[in-house]
Amino acid sequence: MSYGPEQGPRARCMHREREQQAPAQAKKSFFPRPWPLLRLCASTARWLGQLFVGRIRGERRCVLCHAVFFSFPRDGAEAGGRGAAGSPFCPGCLSSMPRREKGHCPLCGEPAAWPELPLAPCIRCVKAAPPWDSLHFHGLYGGQLRRVLRLLKFVNMPQFGQALGWLLSRQPELRLLQVDLVSAIPLHEKRLARRGYNQSLEIARALARSLSLPLRPDVLRRSRYTPPQVGFNFEARQQNMRQAFTATAAVRGQRILLVDDILTTGATMRAAVGALHEAGALAVHAAVVSRVARHGRGVPV
Repeated sequence: MSYGPEQGPRARCMHREREQQAPAQAKKSFFPRPWPLLRLCASTARWLGQLFVGRIRGERRCVLCHAVFFSFPRDGAEAGGRGAAGSPFCPGCLSSMPRREKGHCPLCGEPAAWPELPLAPCIRCVKAAPPWDSLHFHGLYGGQLRRVLRLLKFVNMPQFGQALGWLLSRQPELRLLQVDLVSAIPLHEKRLARRGYNQSLEIARALARSLSLPLRPDVLRRSRYTPPQVGFNFEARQQNMRQAFTATAAVRGQRILLVDDILTTGATMRAAVGALHEAGALAVHAAVVSRVARHGRGVPV
């Protein structure tokens, strides 16, 4: 390219600089800097490695305290920072929710004064046995178990239903029962619309999956709305739950495992079991996560 005398040497120098910069700019745009891409690949590989190595080791995160732990026990024991296989709780949280194995009535679950006493019926069950065929519960209402139940029931955390269902499935007696289906204490439509989910059904869903049993929540429904039973005594609770449930004809001749979250006086469970028996159920076994001591503190809503 030729330049006239009016353009001068300055224009020729600028053109020469442009010709020298053009190949460098083209090379820069065609070959981007590799460091961001390499950094992205390294972080992705690190994340995938942590994910798969954690799964191989049985690494889990506690649903309650969010601590990382390993869920593969050695010789069936929960030691050395390892929890029970498939446990949603770390060993520390699991040990803070102990199972009640002795020191209670085997019919209604009422705890005795001393937890080391052998199983023996209480005076109330000797006078009049409850309508269910057997009762199974994990522990007493208090401590961490009370906290998890309140998170499930009042703080809109239905994910704890699966954790409590796993906790309840650890009862060895439940796996020995001859049961045809699993159902749950239903909520009235008004309370279900207010809460958004049935906490007993969330527990029953996880329990049925662990026991490999069909879940049938439709066989029992609330026939009328009942006010909350907080502050009611035993007789008032019985009256409040009278004719509160209706069972379908599908339960005729069936052996049912009925699930609830908490058992206080047993009024709700008695009314539901009575409705199932009236509809022709062959046997009804009750399973609850927690049992409230009749003379203890912390009676739930």
